[in-house]
Parts: sequence; C-alpha cells; structure tokens
Amino acid sequence: MASALTWFFWLLSENPQVTTIIREEINKNLPRTGYDQENLDKLVYLHATLYETMRLYPPAPFQRKTSIKPDMLPSGHKVDANSTVIFFLYAMGRMRAIWGGRRMGVYSETGELRHEPSYKFFSFNAGPRTCLGKHTAMIHLMIIVVEILQNYDIEVVKGHKIEPLPGFILHMKHGLKLQKWIGFGPEQKMVEAEAIIDRTSSHHEDALTFFIKLDTSKYEFLDPFDDKFLRSVVLGLILAGRATMVPALSWFF
Repeated sequence: MASALTWFFWLLSENPQVTTIIREEINKNLPRTGYDQENLDKLVYLHATLYETMRLYPPAPFQRKTSIKPDMLPSGHKVDANSTVIFFLYAMGRMRAIWGGRRMGVYSETGELRHEPSYKFFSFNAGPRTCLGKHTAMIHLMIIVVEILQNYDIEVVKGHKIEPLPGFILHMKHGLKLQKWIGFGPEQKMVEAEAIIDRTSSHHEDALTFFIKLDTSKYEFLDPFDDKFLRSVVLGLILAGRATMVPALSWFF
C-alpha cells in the first residue's frame, strides 16, 4: 500500500490536471469531516487513478506460480508438472497486447470503472488466491489520498531522479523528495506538527513517547483535546518525507 501511494503522488505531480479532477470529485462528494464508505464509493475517478497507478507500478512487480500437474496455458504453451512460472506484472501493465494503447485502462468514458478480469489486472492476485485485504487496502488508500489532497499541494524537487528499485516490492530507488509541503486552510497548523517531528528526530526518541510527553502549551495551533491533533501528527510523519513516507505509521506506532 505504501509503495502504491509513493508512485501515486509522483504521478499526480507529473499530471496536475488529474489532481484537479480528483479534488473536484472529492469536493463534490465528500464533506470536510465525517465521510463514510458510502461517500468514498462515489470517488470513481480517484479509484480508477489508484488502479491505474498499480497497473503501471504494481507494488509486487512479479508473481510466481508452481504447477501441480501438467497443464496448458491459454497461449498454447505447455507447462510440465512441478514447473515454476514467473510473470512480470510491471511489463504486463505496459503491454499493448493486453491493454491496447489506451491510458486509464480501468476507467470508461462514461465515468465508471471498467470491469477488467483479475487475471489481467493482477495487483491483488486472482482466483482463489485473491488478496483478502483488497477492499480494506483500497479504503485506506483513498482515505489517505483524500486527507492529503484536501490539505496539501504536492511538488517534487526539481531534477530529482525517479526510477524503480527492482525487488519483491517496487520501491523508488532514490525515494520521493518533495519541496516543503504547502498547507492551506485550517491545516496550516501542520507547521507545528512538523516542529514536533523535527524535535522527535533530534532527540532520538520514538514518536509515540514524545507525543505522550508533549507540552502542547508551547504550540499555539495545537489543541490536545481536538481530535485533529493526533491526525496532524500522523499526517506530519507521512508528509515530512521520512523514508519517502513509506513507513510513516510504523514510525508513529
């Protein structure tokens, strides 16, 4: 999930028109606070762009299957018993033979998600081995994206080199370096949250311990009795570029 978010925000920075469409969809369908699953289901374009990100940059770039008995693939290739078949999702997501030449392969012109077989869009595996957490993962991805896009603009450092790092998980080789996050509206208090993160790092103290011990009277914009306070700290970890925002929640807990 974290790998998908890193690639997603980089793609948004390269396609500001897509960011605009997603924000319009969010503003149209979600209240600023208190949205639920029914509201998230209306974010069709966001859903499609997340799928599109995982088509082009699948978090797990390859899969492996082992045959129990001899079989034949739909392509006509014979597979012997106990054979290992490895397929490269990163390449599959870019093959014209599979997806044609269209972009947004999982989004239709009518504004709906286009159904594609799970054996074609393989980011969550397929058949009896389909990821059990697929639905939950998509909810979490959408909530994080909504929270960030409602409060921040994204700008990658100019000249920063973007390339994938081959491995079991498709991370960015050089991370995702961002300009200082630009907050707007009530979320400008994130400036104070960043100060918390910097102080945590400089004192080599885990974030949760520091959060508990924090003297909030020193921070003008932070109210410890406000439910947004904890969210600000968590978002601060994500947005501060700590290890390209991948282990943000791990660092927090």
